[in-house]
Amino acid sequence: MLRGIQVIDLSRMLPGPYCSMILADMGAQVIKVESPLLGDLLRRAPPFVGGESCYFMSVNRNKRSLALNLKRTEGREVFRRLVRGADVLIEGFQPGQAQRVGIGYQDMRVVNPRLVYCSISGYGQDGPYTDRAGHNVNYVALAGMLDLIRPVDEPPAIPGLQSADVGGALFAAIGILAALVARNESGMGAYIDASLFHSALAMTTFSAATLMSTEAPKERRQKHLSGECPGYNVYRTKDGRYMALGALETVWWVDFCQAVGRPELAAKQVPVDSEREAVLAEVQQLFAQRTQAEWIEFFADKNVCCEPVNTLEGALSHPAVTERGMIWPVDHPTAGRLSQIGLPLKGAESPATPTPPPLLGQHTVEILRSLGYDGAAIDQLRAKRVVSTPEDVQLREERRNSKQG
Repeated sequence: MLRGIQVIDLSRMLPGPYCSMILADMGAQVIKVESPLLGDLLRRAPPFVGGESCYFMSVNRNKRSLALNLKRTEGREVFRRLVRGADVLIEGFQPGQAQRVGIGYQDMRVVNPRLVYCSISGYGQDGPYTDRAGHNVNYVALAGMLDLIRPVDEPPAIPGLQSADVGGALFAAIGILAALVARNESGMGAYIDASLFHSALAMTTFSAATLMSTEAPKERRQKHLSGECPGYNVYRTKDGRYMALGALETVWWVDFCQAVGRPELAAKQVPVDSEREAVLAEVQQLFAQRTQAEWIEFFADKNVCCEPVNTLEGALSHPAVTERGMIWPVDHPTAGRLSQIGLPLKGAESPATPTPPPLLGQHTVEILRSLGYDGAAIDQLRAKRVVSTPEDVQLREERRNSKQG
């Protein structure tokens, strides 16, 4: 789908690398440009398998690694050569940092006017929070998401998912793809400013709709979608586990009531306030009569929008995941066989055999040769530590360890 598209990824941690991995999974050729000394900081985040970070490996498959020092004049010259043949550049620096190093959009569009340049930052490239530091929990808190997902009268909990980071990566990928399509007509590249905070805000669309409407009641959340509707709720089972009922439309609610032998509840899909707690209690009492496994078996041949609340382990082994090919096997040179969540799209030209996440500088020599550097020039860049290979990285590690010993 993106075969022939060349992507340079300067980003680190989660949002940018996840964005570039989406493009790589769809066939783009992605070069991950990293610091020669430490590489992507995510490489050092535990837990490790075979000395490699699980987190790093989860968002960096199908890429090549170029270890390049962009603070050096020679490094920036290598980078400009790389940009001349690129279609997309992704960076996740603090706003203004790329410009200070001389690799900002205005600099790079001179090198390659067709370049689609995407900056991913916490709060965007302008506005009052441009220079403010943040992480996922800050973005979802400020965007109102933490308040929306907390139970009424209970404190907010830290979500176990990086929704702003992943959501921002998805919006960035959408922007990049749209700019590539537009380039087909204009022949010119574009600048994409992707904000993680504003991506989180965009996810509140239903709840925000009631607050911004002039006629709708001003509610903190959508009552029908937050546990106040008996047909759209989570219920505890006999063994202390849970089932999620999503019978939001009348047809599904009626079918559910008939399936469980309680047709009289069909008329109480949207109970008045005085009856709501009683109806919720009735449905809860119903679910408490069977274990989760028994409910799964009971609903196996009934299409009533009721599914178990899985653990992540249970989700990864579910037939709807495994039989649709969502778990990709990846063979890593040091970590061995990996299982990773694949691209959730069918029809995309994703690699039949995904390539493993690269070692730091694994493709440095290969990429430099493709840019016209000969062996002597490459050796000189390595000697000056402008670039690194895995051998250079290992040698530095050994020297560091010997000094500490």
